[in-house]
Amino acid sequence: MKRKSIYLLFFVLLAFIILPIYSEAVKIVSWNALNFPGSTGAAREAYFRMVINKLNPDVLVVQEILSQTGVNQFLSKVMNYTYPGRYAAAGFTDGPDTDNAMFYKKSTISYLARKQIATDLRDISVYKVKVISGPGINSEFRICSVHLKSGTSSSDKVQREYEANILRSYLNSLSGTSLFLVCGDFNLYTSSESSFVELTESQTDNDGRCKDPINKLGSWHDNSIFAKYHSQSSRATAFGGGASGGLDDRFDLILIPYVDRSNLVNKIGTYKAYGNDGLHFNKSVNSGTNSAVGTVIANALYQASDHLPVVIELVPPSTLLVENEFR
Repeated sequence: MKRKSIYLLFFVLLAFIILPIYSEAVKIVSWNALNFPGSTGAAREAYFRMVINKLNPDVLVVQEILSQTGVNQFLSKVMNYTYPGRYAAAGFTDGPDTDNAMFYKKSTISYLARKQIATDLRDISVYKVKVISGPGINSEFRICSVHLKSGTSSSDKVQREYEANILRSYLNSLSGTSLFLVCGDFNLYTSSESSFVELTESQTDNDGRCKDPINKLGSWHDNSIFAKYHSQSSRATAFGGGASGGLDDRFDLILIPYVDRSNLVNKIGTYKAYGNDGLHFNKSVNSGTNSAVGTVIANALYQASDHLPVVIELVPPSTLLVENEFR
């Protein structure tokens, strides 16, 4: 009997060694990389690397990529530097102004297609991917990466509303079961601005209606009530072309469908501005002690970009539906 127990224990341990170990969710990260590579890209690679290795995303969506050369550099010097071949890059279009890029973990994600949606300023990139292992296997979903017009003038707000209207029209054209995320740098100071309302309001066609997963709505700018959710600026003093002022704006968002889809759903409690412990309002992310990520990662976030990455995790419900079309 004792020998049987030993054999049983051996086979249980062997199963743990042989079987793949999956994470509990699909992790999506959105990050404004501050005009990468620019003149400082090589000097920032190690800092990006530290953060990415710690986050270990399944998908990283990046704004402010300047070129295909920048995509290649980020892939080789950041994403695959520590673990060669782990990530691949989606197709890239060098459009007007700065651009989007997407990197995905080849063991868990398959890249299916990309669509560029033109606006007067910057393209919106729509990436369609499929989960090929782990939670939500065979689920397909879209990730829309945006970088709306910056600024506080009336014309800036009108431009943001125009861009949001183009995106909402596209999302409304999808089927009611389509899973999508809208992420990026929205440059919004308040949730009452017309561009945010356009994406989140009820319309005749609500297939593309979005919502804030954490429902933290209001006037975000320089408001200590939202200190835990600010993503910009990671720096109190400007350098390397980045913004100053410390953490006082919630520019970077990930929005999800207003009605939970049947493919993958938001895992409650996972949405965060990575590195923000709620104690750095109007301060640099590495000022003093950072209780969210510690000194090393806080310093890396400070050096890498003037934006913090935003994180969300998705988990599957009991039934998975696969949508095959891409529009």
